[in-house]
Amino acid sequence: MRKRLSDTVFFATYMLVYMYSLGLIIEQQLTGMEGDDVRLGLYILQQVFILAGFLLPSFIAGIWHFITDRKTKTVMFFCYAASVFSIIFVKDLTLHVIFLAVCALCLGMTGTEVYRRLAVGADFDDAGGRRDIGFTVGVGGMTALLVQWMLQSIPMADGLTAIILTVLYGYLIYVPGSQNTVNTPEDAESGSSDGIWRRRGIFLSISVVCMLMLLAYYESHMNRVSFAVRFYEWFRIFAGMGYLLIGLLYGRMKSAYVSIVMICTALASVVSSFLMLRDGEGTWIHLALFYLVLGSLVTYYNLMFMELSVRTSRPVRWAAMGRVLDAAVTALFTAIGAYLPTGEIYVLLMYLLLFAGALISMFLGGLLSVEDIPVSAAYVQSDTQSGKEGENVLTVAERIELFAEKYGLTSREKDVLSMLVTTESKNQEIADTLYISRRQLQNHISSIYQKTGANTRAGLLMMIS
Repeated sequence: MRKRLSDTVFFATYMLVYMYSLGLIIEQQLTGMEGDDVRLGLYILQQVFILAGFLLPSFIAGIWHFITDRKTKTVMFFCYAASVFSIIFVKDLTLHVIFLAVCALCLGMTGTEVYRRLAVGADFDDAGGRRDIGFTVGVGGMTALLVQWMLQSIPMADGLTAIILTVLYGYLIYVPGSQNTVNTPEDAESGSSDGIWRRRGIFLSISVVCMLMLLAYYESHMNRVSFAVRFYEWFRIFAGMGYLLIGLLYGRMKSAYVSIVMICTALASVVSSFLMLRDGEGTWIHLALFYLVLGSLVTYYNLMFMELSVRTSRPVRWAAMGRVLDAAVTALFTAIGAYLPTGEIYVLLMYLLLFAGALISMFLGGLLSVEDIPVSAAYVQSDTQSGKEGENVLTVAERIELFAEKYGLTSREKDVLSMLVTTESKNQEIADTLYISRRQLQNHISSIYQKTGANTRAGLLMMIS
């Protein structure tokens, strides 16, 4: 329970800093400066730098090691603080662009560590672990949104806003555990099992891009420039409902069912809004539906990419991929949104094509398969295919024996390890099989993780394989 709450606070803090900083840069400080064209241009630039902030440490190991160094974190803290205060008090457009870029880079780079930390710290193979991470992302996102809405509804001095954001950002980069640098981009060579999850990751990416494009076109259809001034009103509560819906379902359903709920929610909302727009009904319904899908989709891609990341040898690269795709699609559609045709037939055709693309990608990637690919089965399969014919290949039991000896595991810890990596049993089932209490099992698992440096079952499997 303590870990669940601390992770939820940690994620909620990042989401609050992320959303509040973006709102501070675009919605509050530029109103009336030079018109909508400048605001949209800065919004696109902001998304590009956030994209760079996520991508650079994810794909370049040197940058990852650099930003996870404590001294670098201190530099990032002061850069972010200086940017926030400058954005509030400096009205020169050129300086505003510079500080916007610095702030966005800090948000992206810090986000890479936030998503990686939550992913490798979750047990996606245990029902309780899935409920915990679903609660963290769903409730954390909803909490951040509600706190942001509350803070923006209360008249506050600009300096106080900057201080709040700076303190929250300091908590993110200095909270104990956030300096953990395991699973860097160059950590492990990909095996055959890694290929299974990379393939799933590619199709997941395609389906998420299709849904993001569907949502972006939905936004363009509503004429974003006209509605921008209303984006921070009470309609945003529906985004919180979307966060909570997918987050809680994720902990109680198989991933396939969550994917089905996600795509049905998107289809129902977009089609309903399309029909109402034809009749010229009130804007609040469109914005409410838009935010419901937005909140659901953000939570969906966060959880799905986090789970995918720990199945691969490079969690850093995959954990925040949803945010990367979101920033890329947002920047693209903000740039071209004004040029998209809005005729009824064209709009309907685009909705259907994008929906079909998301559905087909989910199907081809196995995201709609009720029988998820067992992690252990993928790794065990690689044992039987890794050597040439006639070559002496170690069995799984032999690898576990050597692994236990290498890391000084006790006999009971070796038994627990064997159950963790060769079965899909839940923690209570393992405890019952070994005739020990659940608390004793948790102690053994914690000891194994501490001795080996792993964080999850998937991590242990990668090390043994």
